[in-house]
Amino acid sequence: MCSECGFPSHAGHMTGCTRAFPLEEAPSGSVDEEAFFDLYKNNYGFVKSFNEGTEPHLFVIKDNNGQVVAGAAIEIQQAGELKEAYFRMKVVRPDYESKGLAQRLTQRRIETAKAAGCQTAWAMVGKELPKALRTIFKDGFTISESSTPDNTDYRVSLDLTKLETRKITIHEALSAAEVRSEDDITGEKILIPYKETTLINTALEQGYVGKQLFLPKDWLETNPHTETFLYFEKSQSTTQGSPE
Repeated sequence: MCSECGFPSHAGHMTGCTRAFPLEEAPSGSVDEEAFFDLYKNNYGFVKSFNEGTEPHLFVIKDNNGQVVAGAAIEIQQAGELKEAYFRMKVVRPDYESKGLAQRLTQRRIETAKAAGCQTAWAMVGKELPKALRTIFKDGFTISESSTPDNTDYRVSLDLTKLETRKITIHEALSAAEVRSEDDITGEKILIPYKETTLINTALEQGYVGKQLFLPKDWLETNPHTETFLYFEKSQSTTQGSPE
């Protein structure tokens, strides 16, 4: 039994229990903030400070010994007359991965952004981090803009007014056309090899939206692929606005 709430203490419950593994906001300059930055640096090798002129929030999850095992940051920014949310660093200690902690942090960040009046959230994801891209797609983000000027990151966004996360099935992905040249960028659904950044940027410029990443292990045994693909769909606004 869980020592905190009495529920059967299977692994899934223990990490999801809000009493045994509480999610808290870490104040600026606190010991919890320092522990989060140490955890992030140990996992990714670097830490970036918060941007000036924003309203930063840092949320952490602790184990029953009070140790920070996961955390995520968000900044609320003024964008003209509107506010938007920038989803910053997120990390889960390796031995606590795949236990629902990341999803709890994402939900808290979404709640914080909506409470602040934000309609859009965005984040930057490194192109050489397929694992991070898979996670951000799972959170409901999409790639709808070309890469950053230095061509090292994708700018991904999330419409907080809709939050309609839909997982693309393997069969749906297999029905999409594989793109090997710019002439292949046509139709409603396409697959582009993950490393083909030029083709990906061209697709984004033509109104396609990146919605999911598929690794070789994801495909059916009868349709094996040896490459990592990004799945794109033609955006509805582009489709509706095109001449018949």
